[in-house]
Amino acid sequence: MTVYFFSGYHGSGKTFTSNLLRNKGFEIFDSGPIIRFVHSESDTILDFSDWVVAGESKFGKNYTNQVIASTIRQRILGHPLRSFYNSVIVGFRSIEGIEYIKEVVGELIPDANFEIVFFEASQKALYTRWSKREKSKIPFEEFLLLLQKETASGLLKVKDQSQKIIVNELQISQSEIVDQLI
Repeated sequence: MTVYFFSGYHGSGKTFTSNLLRNKGFEIFDSGPIIRFVHSESDTILDFSDWVVAGESKFGKNYTNQVIASTIRQRILGHPLRSFYNSVIVGFRSIEGIEYIKEVVGELIPDANFEIVFFEASQKALYTRWSKREKSKIPFEEFLLLLQKETASGLLKVKDQSQKIIVNELQISQSEIVDQLI
């Protein structure tokens, strides 16, 4: 069994590609929707960012990783074979988060093989996709600040430790993306 970690900047194609793979039978764990769902189901009055900060203050810097790992653990334990032959975990922007999830999944599925796939694209492509997905158009300079924050979160370290790098520019086809993976 191979578990792929999809990492990269907003708009690089992680979710798009994982949706293509879901249609091919892959099990998808998307960290963003998982953590936002847990926040929405909690009885907090805090907005998302404040909720994360409060959780990290109370439970430590791995708070969001723990929440995501708990959801993944529940889905694996609930699966009759306790095995997902092709799985993708989407959205980690730090190597520490990836290592944390590897440990959790590795305990449940000892024969799991892990592979980090980094998605990259030009700033123009990232901006175009992000604007379309968010149905929002912020100034390009403001978008560049968002990319700087993502870089500061540890993305380049993830890229350095990736087994595959997919350059996903505007002209790449769906089949080309999937072919680069499998």
